[in-house]
Amino acid sequence: MIIDVKVVGSLAVTTMDITYHNDYPRLLEGELNFPLAEGQSVSRFAMELNGKLREGVCVEKAKGRVVFEDVVRNKIDPALLEQTKGNSFKARIYPIPANGDKRIVLAYEENISETEEGSVYRLPLQFKDTISLFKLTVQVFSDYKLLKTPNNELKDIDFQKSGPGYASAVEYKNYIADKQFEFALQSSGSQKNVLIETINSKTYFNINLNTIGETKPRRLPKTICIFWDASSSMANRDVERELELLTKYIKAVGSCEITLVPFANAILETKKYNIIYGNILLLKNDLSHTIYDGGTQLGAIDLNNFNADEYLIFTDGISNFGEKEIKLSDKPVFLINSMQNAEHSYMNYVAQKTNGAYINLLKLSDEQAMGAILNIPFSFISAEYSVGEIEQTYPSMPQAVYGSFILTGLMKSEKRK
Repeated sequence: MIIDVKVVGSLAVTTMDITYHNDYPRLLEGELNFPLAEGQSVSRFAMELNGKLREGVCVEKAKGRVVFEDVVRNKIDPALLEQTKGNSFKARIYPIPANGDKRIVLAYEENISETEEGSVYRLPLQFKDTISLFKLTVQVFSDYKLLKTPNNELKDIDFQKSGPGYASAVEYKNYIADKQFEFALQSSGSQKNVLIETINSKTYFNINLNTIGETKPRRLPKTICIFWDASSSMANRDVERELELLTKYIKAVGSCEITLVPFANAILETKKYNIIYGNILLLKNDLSHTIYDGGTQLGAIDLNNFNADEYLIFTDGISNFGEKEIKLSDKPVFLINSMQNAEHSYMNYVAQKTNGAYINLLKLSDEQAMGAILNIPFSFISAEYSVGEIEQTYPSMPQAVYGSFILTGLMKSEKRK
């Protein structure tokens, strides 16, 4: 496996070159499961055919399935990359030659947001099997100072100055790649960074605004309803970080009444707690002993059946059973997630619709997460532009802004202003 990371400005492109080896004297079929984090999108998928890489193209899911099955029946090497639950992708690879190899190349892009600590790039490595050859190369095209981060578990990698930026590489044999790699670039301190690039006759722009947004304190609740996802898919959540955030928040609230509602494919037994001076030891103990089992049905949650000033829903947002959407009320909803494979878009939608917040603990620091619950943040509402010069922009919906904001779009010409 060879992983290549290139960072230009606020745009990071990560390319994974993976070789599957078949030790058996017969054809095999392989599968690649690839969860992406919030804001990451696949930009390339290719498979080796007769010694050369064949690039994939994007088609609708139903059409892709039909084409794949037709190709298989004709005994031609096909590859299909499809999006599954959450921002996760699955590739079915066939055939892997007897006593041979099959090579797959997958790349994804993301904008690395700028915070007060700097712009942080993260690569969570979650491979459980031993990899015969693992190589990681990184190129950073920036003259900003490179910062070390406490969460980087790949200690052997060492950056060297290379031209206008930095470069580094590590290589291991018979390696288990199960550690997180990350680095940060010092904040530029500028208010606006603009990147314009023309690809295949289309001109794209990327504006990174380093905002210092005003916030207004939220009114602290007297009653809180906590929905805790106890389905089997949540067994590997970061319970410690979630409970740490909950502890800090309830300490800030002080005395209140909390209703705990565990759920999986249905609502489970509820329990009430009378919290005094922010002490939630009993609640934390009960949550720590949660038994995770069954599927997830978010549609089982009807907020109108649980009277509260606000709702905290600890979940990955992925519903795989029955009704898939939460029945909302007129009170704010805060969704807290610590899983990489999650329905980020849906949870952002619920937060925006209810004037709450989606708190992705893999993306926000502890301070930012607390700020999202305690304060109403500075928000992007809409973009105004000349329809004769710009074809479309993203994001197109209102969203909260934490530290920095990135606006991207497609121009109708190469004219730049």
